[in-house]
Amino acid sequence: MGFFKDFKDDLSQAVNELLPEEVFDGDAEVNTLEDGAEVTDTEAAAAEDITDADMDDDNVDMDILDAILTTDEDGKEESQEEKEEIEDEPEQETKKESSSKEPPRYSSDEVTIITKGTVLTGNITSEGSLEVMGTIKGDIECQGKLSIVGLVTGNCIASEVYIGAKRFEGSITSEGSIKIGLGTVVIGDVTGTSCVIAGAVKGTSI
Repeated sequence: MGFFKDFKDDLSQAVNELLPEEVFDGDAEVNTLEDGAEVTDTEAAAAEDITDADMDDDNVDMDILDAILTTDEDGKEESQEEKEEIEDEPEQETKKESSSKEPPRYSSDEVTIITKGTVLTGNITSEGSLEVMGTIKGDIECQGKLSIVGLVTGNCIASEVYIGAKRFEGSITSEGSIKIGLGTVVIGDVTGTSCVIAGAVKGTSI
């Protein structure tokens, strides 16, 4: 009897030692299956996220492409408009330059000289200055300075007048100054902004 009891106890102990490992292995197997299921679910969710992300990326790429195409078209239109504006600008500048280039009233460097011994009959018009040393029978109009030391019979209009001849017959009109030299006799009216008379004027002096 003692032998069988000892055998039974040894068998029970062996069973008890083996049983927890099998149970543990079974639990581990179940946990492994559950973990596998969770991993499968996680992979599926990740795949869905990747698919959604790819779709979003595709949408973003399409939006970017549309924006680039729109920008290119707008840029082409703006470039065309700028080109047209640039082509129009030279014409406007040319018009401005043409309108701004007005002929000057006169240049003081341009002087016409009627030399001594020269006799002219008729009216004279000059855009510059005029010096008369000869004889003129007619009216004189110049936009510059008029200087007379010869013989003149006629009316004179100039921006500035100097009479140094012994005798002058005619009216004198100037927007500037008028100077009558010493010993000069003027027979006619004198009209100017300022007058310096060293000779004699037989007429109205204004």
